[in-house]
Amino acid sequence: MANRIVLITGSPRNGNTAAMAYAFEQEAKNLGKEVIRFDAASLYIEGCRACGQCYKVPGIACGLNDDFNRIADTVEDSDAVVFATPLYWYSWPTQIKAVLDRFFAFCNSQAPVAGKSCGLMACCEERDVSAFQALEYSYDQSVAFLGWRSVGKVLVTGVKNPTDYEWTDAVARAKVLAAQI
Repeated sequence: MANRIVLITGSPRNGNTAAMAYAFEQEAKNLGKEVIRFDAASLYIEGCRACGQCYKVPGIACGLNDDFNRIADTVEDSDAVVFATPLYWYSWPTQIKAVLDRFFAFCNSQAPVAGKSCGLMACCEERDVSAFQALEYSYDQSVAFLGWRSVGKVLVTGVKNPTDYEWTDAVARAKVLAAQI
């Protein structure tokens, strides 16, 4: 079980994804776990430039000096990473995609990131769970590439308006993921 969890959210609004993230965070804390949350939509994260400068400067994850460096340092020192995101065009929204692209820095370094647990919480307006196929593929491939172990996924369909999650089991499932990770 993870004791220190990085929670990375990717939604630019306070709606269904935020409700799942909040439920996950509160449940994890109730279980005695430390949760460090990064809301990617309110951070400044440049796109990966494949600059080859990854981990050349102590304390800086990449040659770019932006908010990703705090995320990278925290990921290194954590047991688990959980992503909470809405589905945008059948994939990640820009806000969280920039974070994921910069995880490439871990691949060019000796950073101790392999072996972590991880989870995915995602929601979408569509009612068919197959809408998540591309997002799941991206998540699964990234998890495998980083040498992580996926503990679970919470995929919630049929939510559009900010409080639609109330009509689903999204919050309950987010709490279960918190207990599993």
